[in-house]
Amino acid sequence: MSSAIYKSIVLLYGNDDGSTSLRHVEYEINPDTGLTYVPLTPLVLARSVAIASELEGTNINLRCLNLVISGREFKAVIPYNPANLTTLKACIREILNSPGVIAGRYLGESENNGDTANNNL
Repeated sequence: MSSAIYKSIVLLYGNDDGSTSLRHVEYEINPDTGLTYVPLTPLVLARSVAIASELEGTNINLRCLNLVISGREFKAVIPYNPANLTTLKACIREILNSPGVIAGRYLGESENNGDTANNNL
């Protein structure tokens, strides 16, 4: 049995409180195509940064899309905060309209932290 291979990227992530932080994200690579299962769209890649050192911290409870791709579930981090609603929605649309994406559900930071408020966009 082979081990999965991952692509690592660092995103400039807009926190819900208006601040920004660097977040390390890993996406599994599809061995058949050599591409990540989760689409790395232009708006996501526009927030990627190159750094030479390791990042500390957690990526739990980030704003994301829970996706179904090729019959499997994946998470796609959404780096834009709700204050930038136009770009946040465009980023979500880019990912959901990508080839292979069957379905997706948006989860905001507050919902990922146990808040029961509706995070529908």
